[in-house]
Amino acid sequence: MGAVGAHPPVPPQMEIGNMKINTTLFMLVAALAVAGGFLYLKPRVPTTEEREEKNKKIWDLKTSDVTEIGIKGADRDFLFEKKDGKWEIRKPLQVRASSNEMESILSGLEYMERRRTLAPRDLQADDRRLSLEDFGLAKPRLVASLKVKDKTVTLSVGKETRQGDGVYVQVGGGANIHLVGKDATSRLDKKLEDYREKGLFDFSVADIARFEIKGGSKLLEFSRTNSLWRVVQPLSARADTSKTEDFLRQISSLKAENFLTEDPAAGKEYGLEDPVSEITLKLAKQDATHTLLVGAKLKNDDKKVAVKVKGQNSIMSVPATFAADAAKPLNDFRDRRLPAVTEADVNEIEIRNKQVSTLLRRDNEKWKIVQPEQIGADDELVKKFLGKLGSMNIKEFATDVATDLDKFGLKPPSCSLILRGREAAGATNAAPAAVLQQLDFGRVDAAKKLAYARLADESSIYGFDINDLNNLPKGVSDLRSRTFFEIKKDHVASCVQKKGKSSVAVEISPEKKWRLAANTSGVLDEKGFEKFIECLGGFKVEKVMGTALNTTARQYGLDNPAATVVVTLSGTDGRTESVEFSVGREKTQKRCYLLWKNKLLVAEITEDQFQAISKDWVMAAKPAPARASAPAPAQKK
Repeated sequence: MGAVGAHPPVPPQMEIGNMKINTTLFMLVAALAVAGGFLYLKPRVPTTEEREEKNKKIWDLKTSDVTEIGIKGADRDFLFEKKDGKWEIRKPLQVRASSNEMESILSGLEYMERRRTLAPRDLQADDRRLSLEDFGLAKPRLVASLKVKDKTVTLSVGKETRQGDGVYVQVGGGANIHLVGKDATSRLDKKLEDYREKGLFDFSVADIARFEIKGGSKLLEFSRTNSLWRVVQPLSARADTSKTEDFLRQISSLKAENFLTEDPAAGKEYGLEDPVSEITLKLAKQDATHTLLVGAKLKNDDKKVAVKVKGQNSIMSVPATFAADAAKPLNDFRDRRLPAVTEADVNEIEIRNKQVSTLLRRDNEKWKIVQPEQIGADDELVKKFLGKLGSMNIKEFATDVATDLDKFGLKPPSCSLILRGREAAGATNAAPAAVLQQLDFGRVDAAKKLAYARLADESSIYGFDINDLNNLPKGVSDLRSRTFFEIKKDHVASCVQKKGKSSVAVEISPEKKWRLAANTSGVLDEKGFEKFIECLGGFKVEKVMGTALNTTARQYGLDNPAATVVVTLSGTDGRTESVEFSVGREKTQKRCYLLWKNKLLVAEITEDQFQAISKDWVMAAKPAPARASAPAPAQKK
C-alpha cells in the first residue's frame, strides 16, 4: 500500500496518449510558424483588378518623380522645371509657372489609359500597309519629354480619330502605337500664357511686415507690430487693421487677367515709367522686397489697368478697382475707433467735469463710486459705458497737429474720461494706477453736429458724433446703482400715503399684521398693500435722471405728484429712520418718475412700480344692498 497522499500510478496507455497529444500540438505550432514565415516573406500578389488597371496604362509614371517637362511642336518649344517644390517656365521665358497646370498635365499623363494598342505586326496584317505617317506619328504634332530622376521619357502625340474623341500616341523607344482618350493629351496643347502663374505674388498677408504707397506727391507708409497696423508716414497714427489687411489681401491675391507684353520698352505706352501708384511690400521672415507698379487704364478697356512687378519684364492687366483702392487718401486707411481697452483690464474710471469729478473703482469685481460720495455703482451700466466708449466712431479728422487747442475748446477740456488699470504690485496708495486711456472733450459744433476730442497720448484732434458725447455718463447719477431701496418687510414699522389733502397710515400690529392706524378710517386693501411692500424689497429704477430741481419736478410731473409715501423703519438697535418718495407722470403720460426726497434724486420707474406706489391702500366701501319694497295692498272690488 502506498504512502498517504501519493499519486496513483499512471496507466501505460494514458502515458502514450499524452505523448501523442503533445507531439501533435508541437507539430501544429511548427507548421503554423513555417506558414506564417512563408506568408511574411512572400511578396503580396496584386489582385486581378490591380493587374488589369496596370495593364491599361501605357507606362509606369509617378508624377512626384518628374522634375522637368518639355513640350515641342511646330509652334512651340516650352520647357518647365520644378525647383524647390515650385514649377517655373524656362523656355521661351523665365517666369513662374502655374503649379495647378503642371500638376494637371502630369495627372493626365500618369493616369492615361489605352483603349487599344497596335503592334508593328498589326500594321501589316490582312494585306494592310500602314505606317507611322498614317497615325500622324512620323512627324508628331507634339512631343512631351519628362525628366524622371536620371532618365528622360518621351511621348509623341499624333492624329486624332475620326470621331475626335481619341488620339494616337507613342512612347519613345517603343514600337507600339496606343489609342488613348483625347483629354489625356489636350493639356499639352495650350498657349504659353495658359501655363503661366496668374498670381503676381506668392506670399500671404501674414508675411508682410511693412509697406508703402507712393503716388504723385503722396507717400504713405505702414508698419505692423504683432497683429496691429500703424501709419508711419506722413504721420504717426493708428491704422484700421481690418481695412489695411483687406487692401493687402487684394495685392497678395492679385491675378493677371491678361499678359500684355514682355517688352521692357513698352512701359511708357502703359504708363509705367511714371506710374500712378508704386506699392512696395517688405516681408517679415524673408529679407525680400516686392514692388508693384500701377500704370494707366488700358485704351481699349477702361475697366483694366496695366501693372508690372519691378525687376520683371512682364506687363499685365488687372481690374481697375484695385488701382482705385491704391489711390485712396490716408484717412481711408486710418482707424476711426478709439484704441481697444479690455474691460477686464480697467480698474478705475474717472470722469472730470468743470464742476465735479466722479471716481469709480473696482473692488472684488464689483464697481463702486468712491468720489464725490461712496455708493454702489451699477455693474451693467459701467459695462455699457465702456462698450459705448469702445464703439465710438471718428466722423472727422479735424487736425493732426494739435497746436491750437483753444480753437477746439480743449484748453482746458470741458470733460475728460480717464481709464486706469490695476495698481502695480507694491505701489503706494499715493501712486495712481497707470492710465490706459484718456479722452478729453472740447467744444461742440452744432452746425456739423460734432463734438471735438483728443486722446491725451496723440496729437490728432477728432470730431465725434454729438450723440456719442450725449450718451456718455456725465457724473454720479449716470453710473450709480439703480437699486434705490432694499427695504426688508420685517423692518417696516409704518407707512403713510399722501394724495393731495388726504392721507392713509398703515402700521404693524403686535401680532405682526398690517392694520390701518387709529386716525385712519376704512378697510385696508391688504393685497394691494402687500404688493407695495414687496415692491420696496429690491426697488430698481429704469434710469437715474439726476438731482431734483424745481424745473425738473415740473418736467417729470412731480410738482403735483400722484402720491407721496413715507416709510418708517425700525432697526434692531431701537432707532428709526424714514424713507420718503413721490411718484408722478410726465405730461405726455408715457413715462413714470420717482423723486427720492432723502437724496433729492429723480429716476424713471416702470408702470408696475408706479401703480404699486400710487394705488389706494383703503378699499372703497361697498354700497349697501337695496331693500325690497313691500307689495301694495290689494284693492277691494
